[in-house]
Amino acid sequence: MTTFERRQISTAQRYNRWAHDECSSLAETAASHISTTLDSKKKADIEVLQ
Repeated sequence: MTTFERRQISTAQRYNRWAHDECSSLAETAASHISTTLDSKKKADIEVLQ
């Protein structure tokens, strides 16, 4: 029974690590897209009205 429980714990730990890595990857990708979008936008031309 102990061996079976260890396998379950090992599987759960692997899944948690995988999920954490995927979440980090997704966050980095999103931040990269946002940063690229903000950097590439042309600044608005502002004219002073009198």
